[in-house]
Amino acid sequence: MKELATKTSEPIEYVKQVNVKKKKQLIEKILPHNGHTLFEYDKAKCTITKAKFRDVPFNMATNSPSNKEVDVKPGCFYTSNLNSKSAIKKLMKLFKPKFIIELP
Repeated sequence: MKELATKTSEPIEYVKQVNVKKKKQLIEKILPHNGHTLFEYDKAKCTITKAKFRDVPFNMATNSPSNKEVDVKPGCFYTSNLNSKSAIKKLMKLFKPKFIIELP
């Protein structure tokens, strides 16, 4: 006959949680044309809104002319277009299945 395995109770260890600093990684650099606006498409909600920017302090090491950064949200797609109507047309070409887009 088979012997029953006995479960041994191991002592529970408490571990201290440490905050880990998140490093920024450059995903893609988008330079919109003159007069264009950067739009953000959220695939989960099917909405198009203007992308939100935040100011970044100037860094002498990078010599970046722009001191603004986009607040990147997970699951969003960013495109540079003249207006929201042309942004919808571009997204319809990129994503072949038909979907409904809500404008704010």
